[in-house]
This record gives sequence, C-alpha cells and structure tokens, in this order.
Amino acid sequence: MSIKEIAYAAKQQLELETLQSFSHSHVHELLAACFGYKSKAALHSSCVFVVMSEPMTISTEHALVLRRRLVELGYKSVDERAGAALLQIVEMHRLGVIEVDAILSVFDPLRDEDTEWEAESWDAEDLSDDSNQAWAAGEHGLDLSSMGLLISELEDVARKNHLKAHQALVFIYRSMMHEVGSGSEHWYSALLQGASLTGVQLEWAHAYGQSQLFAEREAYHLQEAARLGCSHCRLELVHAAALEAEEKMDFEGAKRCYLDAATLGDTQAMRVLIHNYDSENVFQNWVWIHLSRLLGDDLRQSSLRAYHDGGLYHGQEYDDDQGGPLYVAGDEGVELPDMSADKQLEASRIAEEMFKKLVS
Repeated sequence: MSIKEIAYAAKQQLELETLQSFSHSHVHELLAACFGYKSKAALHSSCVFVVMSEPMTISTEHALVLRRRLVELGYKSVDERAGAALLQIVEMHRLGVIEVDAILSVFDPLRDEDTEWEAESWDAEDLSDDSNQAWAAGEHGLDLSSMGLLISELEDVARKNHLKAHQALVFIYRSMMHEVGSGSEHWYSALLQGASLTGVQLEWAHAYGQSQLFAEREAYHLQEAARLGCSHCRLELVHAAALEAEEKMDFEGAKRCYLDAATLGDTQAMRVLIHNYDSENVFQNWVWIHLSRLLGDDLRQSSLRAYHDGGLYHGQEYDDDQGGPLYVAGDEGVELPDMSADKQLEASRIAEEMFKKLVS
C-alpha cells in the first residue's frame, strides 16, 4: 500500500466523520503533521512514511502540531473530530516515520560505520542475512513484512535527487533479487508466449520476471546515486565496465575504467594498472604508490598470508601450533624502478593533491 492509498482512505474517513470535504493534498499534509512536521515536503527532506511493527504513540506535542495545521488549512470548525480521526487512521495502519539514514542502516550489508562500501567487498550472502536485517529493523520498529509503503516512499523521495534514498533502494532491490532467486528465462519466455504453466514451472517464470524487474530498478538507482556523487556507486559501475571491456578484449577501454577507479581511490585498480596496463609509466606508477600510502594501503607492502585450509580454523591466519593444510592469499608488494629525488617529490605532490580531492 502506498501513502496515496492511505491518504485516499483517510480522506474518505475524514469526510465521513466531519461531513466536510477535504482536499487530497491537504490530507497528505495532515498525515505529516501527525508526526510533528509542518509539511509533507519537510518530512520528505530526511524521512519517509513506513509501516511499523507496532502502532506508534503520537506525542502531545505532535498532536498540537496536527491541530494547528488543521486550522491553517481551513478546517477549524472540525479540527477536534478530524484530528481524532487522523490519529485513529495512523494507529490502524501502524503508520510511522523513519529517517532515510536509518533505513540505509537496516539494509546496508556493511552497517559498520567504519567500513567503506566497496564494489567487491560483499556478496549476496551478506545481503540475505535475514537475522541481521530483522535485528536492525527491530531496532527502529520497522515491519519488514510490509515493504510496499517503504519502497514507494523511497522511490518518491529519490525522484527529488535524494542520494541516500537511491542508495537504500539499491540495497533493497538487491536483497529482493536474492530472495526471489534467478528463476527460469525459458519458462518466463514460454509464459509470455501464452503457455499454460503450473506448479514449479510457473513459480520459476514469475521469479525470473520479478528478478528482472528488481535488477532494472537496482541498476537505475545505482546509476542515479553515482550521478549524485556517491563515489562508491561510481566505483562499482567502473569496475563492472572494466570487466565488460576485458571480456570484449577492449583493453584500452578497460584501462580507462581502471584509471577512473584509481582516481577514485581504488588501490586494487592502481595495482592492475601498474602490473597489466601501464607498467612502463614509472612516474605515474610512483604517483599511485604515494596515493596508496596516503589511503592507508601502501602497495609496496606485501599482503601475502598463510591461512588454514579446511577444518575448524578454515580461513583463519595459519597457526603452526594447530598445523594442517594451508593456502596462501594476498598480493606481493609492488616493486618499481627508482626515480630522482625531484621526480619523487613531484609524484608525491600530485598524489597529495589527488588525496585532498578524495577526502574533501
């Protein structure tokens, strides 16, 4: 259910209770006033309507805001009855208001505020951790079984160039894609051609159709978030473009993508450029070395480590006392030819300028 549908139902109830006509746009304003906002626009500047797991208790202060708003909009003669009806509607629908930042924290698989959103640092397993998601939602009183209102609200706010609304929708659609599964393109195509499907075949066809819709929405919001300045979103798009270019043997295109990623502070892209695409450009490679150091990931330092392979300690750093099979993962430190002191100073200066742009 969308807020428009709730507002329409509220309009009918208000007119039934007060025997007075209410403007549809006014009902939207009054629903926002129930939560202390002077307008729906003010609410949508940082928050969205959601369905709560339990009815919210409207404070006396917010109830007074509602009464004042009723008077301002021309409903003084029925403000008491209208206010009571609106609060009843809010309770009946378990309507609440949550900040977009809080929504993002529920669905972001990297909730730790010290963790950056990196293109390859999480996967579908992170996204589908229902227990973590339910725990985070419970912290905010959000009902995850009623996602329709949340999604329609975020879509509405995102249309007004709200960066974090776009980011939240990326995570939500990815989570939904994982939940429905990939389905079957074969059975989906058969369904479109008029085939009569039942059982598992019909489920697979519907799952494929839903996953494609969610994928389209996820891609759109990722593009928009990148356009609005999310460097992590832009970095993810650049990574995808680089891989696509390499698959097509377009190595010049791939190099441009890795250059974009390196400029955004991706040290792995810097490593790829140094080893695979720009090994002869010693000066620029030293710029990447200096920049990686400023970013806290000095490419000259080896990250090779031994880890337990299988057993109780699988994936943990290898401990000789435990013994057993092992595997080695990580990267060797980058080694570059020396340059003159003057060139090193110039490379360091350029790296510092790039770093300032990244952190500003």
